[in-house]
Amino acid sequence: MRCRPVRGEACGLQWGDLDLDDGLAYVSRQLQEDARGRLGVCPLKTESSRRAVALDPETVVILRGHRSRQRPRLGDDAVAPEAWVFTHPDGSPLSPPFLTGAFVAMVAQTDLPPVRLHDLRHGAATPVC
Repeated sequence: MRCRPVRGEACGLQWGDLDLDDGLAYVSRQLQEDARGRLGVCPLKTESSRRAVALDPETVVILRGHRSRQRPRLGDDAVAPEAWVFTHPDGSPLSPPFLTGAFVAMVAQTDLPPVRLHDLRHGAATPVC
């Protein structure tokens, strides 16, 4: 299974990786799809890829709202520390190709110039030293 950062890291986030009180996301794994379409957990590319990323206040508010919408739909297990943050309506995790497709569709609905999902990492994510 070939692991690709960013989209796999987003798909691999679990609620226990987020500290919304301090505005931090701890990146420690990737979720990737193999050639047969099966999802699996992959290690990060390098040990230095394990990091804490500062979340801006608006993102924290959005994540809190997302969590509160998951609970009634999927139950308390949906927001347990080991539960995936980004899921399909049934609670199954999003695959990186699905995330890319959804992103491309959203960009196409805007007046923004084309941008790759990976490009967002350079403009929005700030590692905490």
